[in-house]
Amino acid sequence: MLESTNFTFNGINSDDKGVVLVNVGNGLFQDIFLPNRTLVETSIPYNDKKILKRVAKELPSFPLTLFIDQWRDWNNLRDIARWLDVDKYCEFWTENDPERIYYLTVEGSSQLIHNGCKDGYITLNFKPLYPYALSPSYLVEGMVTDGNPFIINLDNAGDADIRPYVKIRKIGDGDVRIKNTQNNQELIIEDLYNNEEVEIDCEKEIIKSSLEEISNRYLFDKHNDV
Repeated sequence: MLESTNFTFNGINSDDKGVVLVNVGNGLFQDIFLPNRTLVETSIPYNDKKILKRVAKELPSFPLTLFIDQWRDWNNLRDIARWLDVDKYCEFWTENDPERIYYLTVEGSSQLIHNGCKDGYITLNFKPLYPYALSPSYLVEGMVTDGNPFIINLDNAGDADIRPYVKIRKIGDGDVRIKNTQNNQELIIEDLYNNEEVEIDCEKEIIKSSLEEISNRYLFDKHNDV
């Protein structure tokens, strides 16, 4: 991350603000390799052995140094402050690695180091929302007909499990089956109507029909809970 110069934060590229990433230290770059791992364990009475219940992961705050490249010409220091001073986690990625998206917000104190002649840099601590980076969203579309299944390949090059968001429009009355060929799990939705649209949020385990609001149609008892 730190070997990049330009980055995007909160939907705005740093080049539009006259700001670039710099390394003010000496020697090699230092990037976070793994998130902080905290072992959550329990003890057994009269036994020295620990039982590992889970591993809690957290990505610590990390400093980024921003050189104000256009400070003299643009005189936009307050504009830069308003851009960075937001009360939410915002998308952040660098020009060298746009496939790795972090959700960050500024935490703690900040320092503006300058020479009094509008030459200087800012050091900010950025706190991540997730203990890992995310990839951009990908959309895959396809048509399924009887006897001719449509195969979707979702390549996960990251370190965490992902669950897709699925939207289905049924052509003709009947059932829909979606099979995960990696673990052979199969989602079955029964008795759908012609042109009925179904949205499935696999991460939140929510299933919703387009007929829910107009006809109180719910699909909780129409699928197999997979």
